[in-house]
Amino acid sequence: MKLSILTTNLYLFTPILSTVFKYTWLSGGGGNANFYFAGCLLWATSQGILWKDTFEAWSLANEVGPQCPYAIEQAYDYADEILTVEAELESEPVLQNSVVGS
Repeated sequence: MKLSILTTNLYLFTPILSTVFKYTWLSGGGGNANFYFAGCLLWATSQGILWKDTFEAWSLANEVGPQCPYAIEQAYDYADEILTVEAELESEPVLQNSVVGS
């Protein structure tokens, strides 16, 4: 995520700022609703940045997968090897334990 530090700071700073603005507005009588609106605006901005970073990371992860033909080729080779080993194991005769009577 490109803006993880900014997003983290906004998520930590906004609840503190909203609490202070609410106290100033309601209890202290020195503020108005615009201060409380600013806190909500910061919270919405931090959520928007988080969604943008999440979508970019998701699209990058889906974009990288098909562009790695060597990794896909290795996966197919590994799967073929496993199927070959399983076929060999199925074709071998199963040894049964014989109980020697007394």
